[in-house]
Amino acid sequence: MRHLIGRALPAGPVPTPEQLADRLSVGPRTLRRQLAAEGTTYQRLRDHVRRDHAIAELAGGRVSIERLSRRLGFSEPSAFHRAFRRWTGETPRAYRARAASRPRSSVEAEERGHGRGP
Repeated sequence: MRHLIGRALPAGPVPTPEQLADRLSVGPRTLRRQLAAEGTTYQRLRDHVRRDHAIAELAGGRVSIERLSRRLGFSEPSAFHRAFRRWTGETPRAYRARAASRPRSSVEAEERGHGRGP
């Protein structure tokens, strides 16, 4: 399920639970039950995908923070800043600066480390 959400990000915002259920050819209630059986929720799954994508984009320095926040489906950049700080303990700008000052191999290792989860 993570891959379906992750594949949608470059093309637009994160799919809603209903859109994800439709892509999986199941009903929304079935999707919720399947996620619960895996010990997760749609919100948690979506946050992991958003976090992983944000970390990769910020480390690469390829997109503005404002544009990234829109792509990830945040209502405004400040909401993205709060979420990123909750996920990583630092602001997107601070993360980007720190990632730019490190060798690429250590940034890639950190990206892989954040890729774990539901």
